[in-house]
Amino acid sequence: IDQPTNDSFKMIKLFLNLFDELYDDQYPVRLVGVAASKFIKGESTVRQMSIFDELDKEAQNYEITKLIKNINDLVGVDSLKMGINKKKK
Repeated sequence: IDQPTNDSFKMIKLFLNLFDELYDDQYPVRLVGVAASKFIKGESTVRQMSIFDELDKEAQNYEITKLIKNINDLVGVDSLKMGINKKKK
């Protein structure tokens, strides 16, 4: 990706798009692993804003992710998980 992000929805969408692009359906898949690297601190990055940015959606996704983390910290790890709906083509 060309811009740093902490938006888990954006990352999942990116991973699913890569899978769709690279997967050969002649071979069954049991498990797919994903890795990320080149992490930077959020405070140390400057982001060039665009008039096309969806700031409200990104802020909403961040708040949902933060809420799930806070609930899991309070109740127990993995008590609440975010679901992903992957529509088939």
